[in-house]
Amino acid sequence: MNICLDSLLKADHNLIEIIIVDDGSKDKTSEIADKYQSEHPDCISVIHKENGGHGDAINDGIKVAKGKYFKIVDSDDWVDLDALNKILKSIQEEKELPDLYILNYVYYVGYGNKQKVINYKSIFEENKILTCKDFHFKDIQKNITLHSAMFKLDVIKESNVVLPKHASYEDNYFVYACLVHTKTFMYINGDFYCYLIGRDGQSVSYANCVKKYKDHILCSKSMNDYFDPMNIKKTNKDFYKLLFHHIRLIFCITVLYTRLSKEKESRTNYKLFLKDLKEKHPQLYKKLRYFSISSFLCMPGAFGRGFNRFILWLAKKVVPFDV
Repeated sequence: MNICLDSLLKADHNLIEIIIVDDGSKDKTSEIADKYQSEHPDCISVIHKENGGHGDAINDGIKVAKGKYFKIVDSDDWVDLDALNKILKSIQEEKELPDLYILNYVYYVGYGNKQKVINYKSIFEENKILTCKDFHFKDIQKNITLHSAMFKLDVIKESNVVLPKHASYEDNYFVYACLVHTKTFMYINGDFYCYLIGRDGQSVSYANCVKKYKDHILCSKSMNDYFDPMNIKKTNKDFYKLLFHHIRLIFCITVLYTRLSKEKESRTNYKLFLKDLKEKHPQLYKKLRYFSISSFLCMPGAFGRGFNRFILWLAKKVVPFDV
């Protein structure tokens, strides 16, 4: 947490607002947060609350935020000063501000061990206001994530998104709900978000992703019920492609981890998940289940589950969440 806050405080205090949400922590988080607030009352405020999970902490942060843009930084991650200054300069100087800034993020295993940079140079033209017709996500590995996204606060509030309590992976729902209300984009090519991976018990570890498959189902259902991209396929094909890319990727993740779970009820939950999607959103179900790359993860029987295990093995080679 100290590393996270210190990385933010290197920026001009007049340009940033830091909201620390102490989500019922039982360690020294509360003490550290109050110390930083007392030392930097000009830019730091603290919320102390009962534990409600990551999503509920985001909900409370949004309620009190006052800035033009809202960026979520987890307490074990940090930001790069040069990239942060690029963003602040753009916000100050651009005559027209985008609804969403897209930023690079970097995987670290340990604070000094950089692993991989996720950039969007192949997708977005830099430092320019863009709309959905100006880009297309061809690479299924790349997606707009919580780490790469910095939305206008007005866009977030327009979405009225309320994240569920005590659920993991709700950030995918947050990004999707905000994307539905995003009209303009700008890509800043700076390695802004430094994402620490490889910690014991981390929610994104592959073991925990399988263990918490029900949270993936909850996130995917929330996205499907928030907005069905098939509704705008005929009227705005570019916007449809953006939203469908996101919802397809989360569907793939949900199916993958649910089918890999060894819990007795996981197969039943998987079938109920598909049934719910088919009943509520039949066109979306048909597209995801039979006419998309996601259909390969839904192949039935032992062969299908074996294919899912292969995909997980492949994913581990790409991003070393477990070290």
